[in-house]
Amino acid sequence: MKSGLHLSLKGVNYGVNQQKKVETELKYLKNNDLQVSVKWMTVAEGVNRLGITKMAIVKHCQQGHFVTRKVKMNGGFGYEIALESVFNYYNKLGDWDKCEKILNWIKESSDFGLGLKGQEGQNGFLDDTALAKYQVCKLLDEIILKADKKTIAIERFVNSFNNGSYPELLNVLGKISVRSVYRWYGDIKDNWDLSVFEREMKPTARTISNKEAEILIPMLINPNRPLVSEILKRAKEEFLKRGITIKSDVTYRRFIEDWTRKNIDLWTLGRYGMKSFNDKIIKDILRDKDRVEVGDIVVADGHTLNVMVINPLTGRPQRMTLIMFFDFKSSMPLGWEIMPTENILTIASALRRTILLLGRFFEDVAHRKAQGDTGYIPKIAYLDNGRAFRAKYFRGIKDFKDSIVPGLFGKLGIETMYATPYHGQSKTIERWFRTLGEMERRLPAYTGTNIAGKPAMLMRNEKLHQRLFDNTPITIDSLKATLEEYVKEYAEQEHQDGQYKGLSPAEVFMHSVNKIKSEPERLEGRLISRQELNYLMLSDETRTITKNGIRFRGNYYYNEEMPRIIGSKVIVKYDIWDDKEIIVLDEKERYLFGADKDDLRYHPAARLLGTDEDVAMLQEALRKKQQMKNETVQIFKGLVEMRNNDVKEEKREIISRRDAKNAKGKPKINAFKEYMKLCGIEPKIYSNPVEALLKRG
Repeated sequence: MKSGLHLSLKGVNYGVNQQKKVETELKYLKNNDLQVSVKWMTVAEGVNRLGITKMAIVKHCQQGHFVTRKVKMNGGFGYEIALESVFNYYNKLGDWDKCEKILNWIKESSDFGLGLKGQEGQNGFLDDTALAKYQVCKLLDEIILKADKKTIAIERFVNSFNNGSYPELLNVLGKISVRSVYRWYGDIKDNWDLSVFEREMKPTARTISNKEAEILIPMLINPNRPLVSEILKRAKEEFLKRGITIKSDVTYRRFIEDWTRKNIDLWTLGRYGMKSFNDKIIKDILRDKDRVEVGDIVVADGHTLNVMVINPLTGRPQRMTLIMFFDFKSSMPLGWEIMPTENILTIASALRRTILLLGRFFEDVAHRKAQGDTGYIPKIAYLDNGRAFRAKYFRGIKDFKDSIVPGLFGKLGIETMYATPYHGQSKTIERWFRTLGEMERRLPAYTGTNIAGKPAMLMRNEKLHQRLFDNTPITIDSLKATLEEYVKEYAEQEHQDGQYKGLSPAEVFMHSVNKIKSEPERLEGRLISRQELNYLMLSDETRTITKNGIRFRGNYYYNEEMPRIIGSKVIVKYDIWDDKEIIVLDEKERYLFGADKDDLRYHPAARLLGTDEDVAMLQEALRKKQQMKNETVQIFKGLVEMRNNDVKEEKREIISRRDAKNAKGKPKINAFKEYMKLCGIEPKIYSNPVEALLKRG
């Protein structure tokens, strides 16, 4: 006789080790006309649902009043009672109270169709999935009985099922496969026991004490990330000190897995830090990109490329830094620059490229003749929190008492926003840098993102791979060309998710550009010529003029006007992309002159060891030097002669004033001279008249 459907109630106290039944053996007593779909109950269910004591149930079973069956469990053997036999027994006794309870119980699970919800099962619950699988197997059983070829019949049934022939079942199970149907049918066809599909939903009680948990949990969230085996070793030592009975490793591991699954936020924060907690746990703030247009917000960041590139300055291979400005609206890469390190020059160059690139799409509106002569200034620059982005050149100075020169973004009218440190989701460009890894892996000089991810030819003793695969560093020009091609390829790829799913960055970009052109007021104050952009992006520094000129960025800059103001402090304005000339201003920012780079070096022994060209260069330098000297001497002589003329003119004026004075009246008589004359002494002989009188006696 086939077994009936095995069901039991949720909430029964089974104990820790009793999780599921693995074998059922039916033993019906004689003279009990049971139905095939009989419902079975446990002793505990009889106590809880029917109000019968445990001892009374055991006594009825021993006396044969109830039909029982022996079942094998994880913890040993037990038995279950046919609920129908219990009803028959109390019906004969006339105990209508218990009969009504049994009828209500049977009524709750009388229908085993798909529409029945809340069925109770062996471990407390039969969900819709188990009932749907049972129904599929019933349908399949009928089809197999009528089919000539079982394999073809099952394949047709699966295709029909997946195409919606049974919508309720499809809604619960989703699409099924032939292999899955074979497995379900094979599991249930022998006894048609629905318990085969029961889901383990009975909650398990904690198997360790609170004191043990208080010791284990702090060890789990250690930022050193100890292994589970190490945690258990240390925990057991602590248990022994506190007199706690030690359980098996399996028990502790089960607790650790369960606690980690239910406290993944604490696990992530403790073991992996705040950055990982922000990236994996904290909810993102979703921004509405429809509120802005192309060029309103540009996001900038630096990324160290995982490719070995030859440094053009040193000739040595190294990982270069990519500075990228990224359009927030369309996720379209804009201006970029590649340099050995993230510094001011690369950031400024990438910003300049971004402004000119955006301007190309509005040249027809600006009516510029030369292509690339128009720039489009962003409203906001959303920047990384790195040192280079926070440099004085970009931010200006908070206290303008120290300087009258604002930062570059201030000159261009661009507002700046800085991303939260170590908070990747606040910068959308971070995700694009991860996408860039596809390009990096295409190149032969790929280094991997970490030690574990290095290519095999970079590992030690991998001589075979080193012979077969090329890992030669590439040039910076080759890297730039590859990056340009990848950006073009990326621009045509459709977004896989997000607000613009199904649209490519190029499509979103051009749609927004056309919208801006249709609203001319959006362009007011945003367009700028290349010349204006270059002037506004001039940087400045303070320098002192020396005899050789102005020492700046490793070179001397000279102008013939400098010798007259040697030692003066001046302001130097320079173009970071052109080092041939600088502009010199006084401390009040008044223009003085321009100075050219003096990068000529002369042969130390040109006449004896040098070439004719070396001699000619030296002679030309000496000629200019002598010419400057002659000009300065000539000016000096002129000044001296002017001074002499002024002295002669002053003397003539003095004599003229004296003569004019004498002509007006008789000069005064010198009494001392008259006295000398009366004494017969010639005053011209002696310089001292008194000495002459003494000698005379």
